[in-house]
Amino acid sequence: PTHRLAIHLGECVIDWDWVEDGERIQIITKVPCDGVHHREVYYETNFPADQDALYPGEELLNEFARDECYREFEPFVGRTYEESELDLLFTVPPEREFLDSSARYRGITCFVVAPDGQELTGTARRSAR
Repeated sequence: PTHRLAIHLGECVIDWDWVEDGERIQIITKVPCDGVHHREVYYETNFPADQDALYPGEELLNEFARDECYREFEPFVGRTYEESELDLLFTVPPEREFLDSSARYRGITCFVVAPDGQELTGTARRSAR
């Protein structure tokens, strides 16, 4: 089972990822944004779907998330995505959570990251990086 770490707007995380005994281990830890981190949440939204909607598919969810995160990148960073040294990542709900009768999770989370998994120090908000 997947455990969702509640990460919200303005929060930052460090990702540790390694393989041990042939199994991929991933640990995500919330840290203050003024220190060293890998990702910063800069936008959150929900995929627009009725509670009883069918799963739209990963491709459509990714397209929606990419468009939303791209649109909100410049207002957050203070520089266009194309001119920025930073990159963006996003998460979309997996099918199981999208359809789960008790949760119906539709959340999209947008992250600003440094290229090639480098570390960031300090918030990217209005950094014009």
